[in-house]
Amino acid sequence: MNMKFKFFARLILLMVLLSIPIAAQQSGEKYFIYFRDKGATDNYLMKGSDAYQEALSLLSQEAIERRKAVLGEDNIIGFEDLPLNTDYVQQLESAGITIHHQLRWFNAVSAYLTPQQRAQVSNFPFVEKLEKVKSFSSVRLLDPEESNIYQPELNKNFTDYGESYVQLQMNEIPEVHRKGITGQGVILGILDTGFDWKLHNSLKTRNVVSEYDFVFGDNVTANEDEDSPSQHNHGTYVFSIAGGFHDSVLIGAAYNASFLLAKTEYVPTEKNIEEDNYAAALQWMESRGVKITSSSLGYNTFDAGQTSYTYNQMDGKTTIVTRAAELAFSKGVLTITAAGNEGNGLWKYIVAPADGFNTIAIGAVTSLDSVASFSGIGPTPDGRIKPELVAMGVNTYGARASTPNQYQSNSGTSAATPIASGAAALVWSAFPHLTNKQVRNLLISTAGSFKRPNFYRGYGLINVKKALELPAVKNTPGGIVAEKIFFDSVYANYGAYIFISKNNRDFDSVKMIFDGGFKYQAALSALPINVPIFFYIKYESAPGKYTTLPEGGTWYSPDPSESEVRFEPTVIIPELTLEQNYPNPFNIATAFRFYTSVQFVGEIVIYNLLGQKVKTMYSGSLEKGTYSMIWNGLSDDNIPVASGAYIYSVSSSGMNVYKKMMLLK
Repeated sequence: MNMKFKFFARLILLMVLLSIPIAAQQSGEKYFIYFRDKGATDNYLMKGSDAYQEALSLLSQEAIERRKAVLGEDNIIGFEDLPLNTDYVQQLESAGITIHHQLRWFNAVSAYLTPQQRAQVSNFPFVEKLEKVKSFSSVRLLDPEESNIYQPELNKNFTDYGESYVQLQMNEIPEVHRKGITGQGVILGILDTGFDWKLHNSLKTRNVVSEYDFVFGDNVTANEDEDSPSQHNHGTYVFSIAGGFHDSVLIGAAYNASFLLAKTEYVPTEKNIEEDNYAAALQWMESRGVKITSSSLGYNTFDAGQTSYTYNQMDGKTTIVTRAAELAFSKGVLTITAAGNEGNGLWKYIVAPADGFNTIAIGAVTSLDSVASFSGIGPTPDGRIKPELVAMGVNTYGARASTPNQYQSNSGTSAATPIASGAAALVWSAFPHLTNKQVRNLLISTAGSFKRPNFYRGYGLINVKKALELPAVKNTPGGIVAEKIFFDSVYANYGAYIFISKNNRDFDSVKMIFDGGFKYQAALSALPINVPIFFYIKYESAPGKYTTLPEGGTWYSPDPSESEVRFEPTVIIPELTLEQNYPNPFNIATAFRFYTSVQFVGEIVIYNLLGQKVKTMYSGSLEKGTYSMIWNGLSDDNIPVASGAYIYSVSSSGMNVYKKMMLLK
């Protein structure tokens, strides 16, 4: 056989191998091997045990701190975190079985087994059961048209943002960026097909903390020799939407976040992902301190010959991918995933892991905020609202892999998901003390359809600005501190006040102080840190214009298992209404009325236009109700004042209303 023939023979063999699903290149079929235990005794979870210390050593400091916030310092390690029993693993390897993934969370490993090996493994006394690893169809983009491929021109449409402006402006992200909130301090993990990030101009400068290929088991997530040429296309595009940065061309939603990249899908096999890759990737990301995971993956159909899940099994607790996402959430990770592209197909509904109780499912809308026909819908079989949120997923702009400077627009819920994940990163970046439950609640409670959710758009279009406008409260060694971001001006003559109450009835006010960055803060040290409080914020956004946020007030619980803030319609917002005096202008005397909705201590004062106090009409406590006052044009010294304009004011700490009147003699 000559050398030329050998070369072509090897080339043909390589092409054949690349066309065969990766599972078929292994001997046998892939199974989960569940162990009966971890060899654990009662003292395994004690802090001094070897197993506990090993589990702790697998966590980064970021992961430990995130867990402490939701689990408490004494509960950061659970049974699922303990290492697998090494004796069990070694016995499998001694039997000639090559383990693909070790899944501590499920006390299982995955491996390819021949029929003979299945029979052998089933007889091991430490094996509880075998379960075939299923292969999921990816929730990937609709096929792009070549007309949607761009070689960008600088400043083509919008200064700084280029073609990506519209998809971000829908969620008011550019205004948040202008505050200097761009995702810094947040680790965002992306699970996808691969990432050509070191080549593309919009990605090569991003902070990638770590990357791993869960298909081939190495640290390269860009295309390798075994991959299809299109393998890393989808992940590159998705990454750029969340975190890309090419000035005046494309700006990602959270471009200054840090990123963990996991290659979990194998493109040649009908765009499939195997369950164990997904679960292993989540386990890996969680241990490295990820705060948010973003995946454009999900169940719809399976490989030929496999048993499919049914709609009734989209119950938040059946599939491995859903269970893994929910377990990550329980450890403080905010899990976000695509709702699926089955809206106009036979299936129609959301797909796993979007069925998770806490996992946020993201639907797709057009630039006009109309739900895309392909976007997967709810409800879950038990009637839960799904998807929770929507973002722009039609003609969404992102990077084109295998090029340094080309871009494309494409459609799918997987294009909307990285926008949502980036939005969550912005909220967490602004308020790093929040927990994943609190960030989830802020995004949902400020979305466009929160008060009227449905099974097509859930709670509606994400609005990051509104999420950040809600007050955030945190416990500190000195007591409770409230924080607030204002996107309009705060005028100094009144400023901003937070009104707080322990009983939803009697409110005290504390002035908020600018921290020199982008927040106002108020120390509520007089309040106990172990009881819920009711509060709202009032500020002067323009001279004489007062704004109360949020409308209806909010409720806060110091328990980290509760949401940070939530709408509480029963909150009584103190109202102080002042009527115009009559007659006006006046000569001898004039009268005015005011109304207060709560008891307060304050003053009713007449000022001249220089701001000098002329007459104190009343000082002290006033009950709820309507009051009338008459001024006869005399000062505090009972001296008639001169003709001219005067200000009459009703005020207390944090409340102030005033109007002008004219005295003519």
